[in-house]
Amino acid sequence: MLNITRHPENPIVVPGLFEWRKATVFNPAVIIDNGKFYMIERTAGSLTPCKNFLGLLESEDGVHFKHVVDEPVVTPDMLGFPYGSVQDPRIVKIDDTFYLNYALRPCAMNYYPTGTGIPERAIPQYPDGWGDEDVHWRTRSGILTSKDLIHWDYLCDTTPLEINDRDNILFPEKINGKFALLRRPEEYVGEAYGTKQAAMWISYSDDLIHWEAPKLLATAGPEAWEQKKIGGSTPPGADG
Repeated sequence: MLNITRHPENPIVVPGLFEWRKATVFNPAVIIDNGKFYMIERTAGSLTPCKNFLGLLESEDGVHFKHVVDEPVVTPDMLGFPYGSVQDPRIVKIDDTFYLNYALRPCAMNYYPTGTGIPERAIPQYPDGWGDEDVHWRTRSGILTSKDLIHWDYLCDTTPLEINDRDNILFPEKINGKFALLRRPEEYVGEAYGTKQAAMWISYSDDLIHWEAPKLLATAGPEAWEQKKIGGSTPPGADG
């Protein structure tokens, strides 16, 4: 049984310091490289709208973090959606390259208390008719690459536009000669898919660009807190 103890100096990272993270910081990804901890934090400068950015921090001990740069390293604007939100970072390093899984909402949510417990979605006006169809507003997932954790390049979309597919996680090494990716397609539910709730699926690729059809990997257990959806959370550890 895993025994986890909360660190006495928590919280180790708090909002503030810069406008783009003054409202909240949460849901980070962490990787150890050359003996140093690096954190990709998910932030927001406001709750209405809660437009999320990704910032970069570093630490010698995994507890005391400082920002590497004063600006976010990834923004929805960089990905072509200035009214959107970039979320859910997961990071691995393969050879000399960092790979960052992310989820991109085309529109940011409003999380100011409404009394209903349900966030409001503000629908922005994009040019050239983009957004006229409901599928345009679904969350897409993709991969960015970097050599230094500061400058990121778009690599690919890992999931099709017509489904909400989040919690994408790249394995840090190949399996049987192929790259492997955990996914959570939320529309893959029902008898035809073998699961009653959104579940964990796995896809494979030879080149990190073209991904095979996903296969069902794990479904929810009997616990009540699993009955909406489950996901992989963080990247699996590399062997050695």
